[in-house]
Amino acid sequence: MKVDLYTKAVLTIIAIALVCLVYQNSNVVPAAYASQPAATNSYVDVNIIGWGKYHFNRIEDYPLPVVLK
Repeated sequence: MKVDLYTKAVLTIIAIALVCLVYQNSNVVPAAYASQPAATNSYVDVNIIGWGKYHFNRIEDYPLPVVLK
C-alpha cells in the first residue's frame, strides 16, 4: 500500500515537471521587442485617436495642453 502511494506521488511530480517544461518552451505569449529610434534627435508623429472612454473625430474639437521641455 505504501509503495503504491509512493509511486503515485513520484509519477505525479514527474508529470508536473514535464508540464512545466512544455509550458516553458512553448510560445503561449510571444516575446515583445522595442524598435530602435531612427535618430537620437528625431521627431515622432503621434496621432491621438482617443483618451479613455472618449474617441476623437477631429483633434481640433478637443484641444489638449502640450508642454515642451
